[in-house]
Amino acid sequence: MPLRFKNNTNLNLEIAIAYYDEKCTGSKWRKQGWWQIPSNGEITALSENVNNKKFFYFARSTNNAYIWNGDMTTYLPNEVFSRCWDETGGTIYGMRNFIATADDFTLPFSLNNPSGTDSTSSQNCSITGGKGNKIESNKIGINNVLDLEYIIYECAIEVKPRIANINTGGTYTLSATQKGINLIWPIIPEVSRYVFSVYVENKTLWVELEMQHRTLHGFPPEFVWRKTWGTKTKIGSWASLKF
Repeated sequence: MPLRFKNNTNLNLEIAIAYYDEKCTGSKWRKQGWWQIPSNGEITALSENVNNKKFFYFARSTNNAYIWNGDMTTYLPNEVFSRCWDETGGTIYGMRNFIATADDFTLPFSLNNPSGTDSTSSQNCSITGGKGNKIESNKIGINNVLDLEYIIYECAIEVKPRIANINTGGTYTLSATQKGINLIWPIIPEVSRYVFSVYVENKTLWVELEMQHRTLHGFPPEFVWRKTWGTKTKIGSWASLKF
């Protein structure tokens, strides 16, 4: 009555899973990994009755060229592990789900026929280059001052800020090699200005906006820029973001 994983690819894979476990407190789910599955190989993950049970999993090729992921996010350690779901620490991954439909159930992995229910396997754009798959796009307003359009891809984020009639320069792109940008937009030259920052931190997109005024300070007096207003906004987090 086992749960098996079959690797039908020419790649070596590693996989982590999560499943219901009464011995765990809180959510009652356990996480285990990383099993290594050689090309055209098979492993037995669990030796128990798995019929009609729901499982989550994350898998990837050991060369990071392909991944199988989903929308259920959780922390997974980098080393071999077995822990209850509620424990944190490690790296955030997005897991997909499936339901075992037999006592003896095998989930196959194929590059042409992805396994699972809530996502698809894909080439890893962090290896192959390019933007990768589109994750989300939206437009939001921040404090009735800033409008921000954004498009989230796996390996790139495009942002287009707009504020009043100020020329903000159009669209800017964040990536693994450019995780943040800082811009200054004059309101009244040499008197007041906006300072804008957008950056990625732990797969989360943040925006900061300040209004600054130039004032006299010190002795002998000199002009310095002083913050007179500011806001920091979390735009969102995406487990499938690759930087």
